[in-house]
Amino acid sequence: MKRAVIYDEEDLIVGLAAFAAEIGIKLVLCATGGESGKLKETLQGVLGDLFSQEIIVGQGSR
Repeated sequence: MKRAVIYDEEDLIVGLAAFAAEIGIKLVLCATGGESGKLKETLQGVLGDLFSQEIIVGQGSR
């Protein structure tokens, strides 16, 4: 199984994560410098059953 790390703007991460998950790529890390605090919640909503609790979701500069 292929694995991926996605780092970019929050809206682009959501689209790329959905595409990657649908074609069978395991997401390892989704991170952004943005600080909305809603990336994990948005990913869970968009990915639904494809969202894994093993995905590390990072936001902000810390």
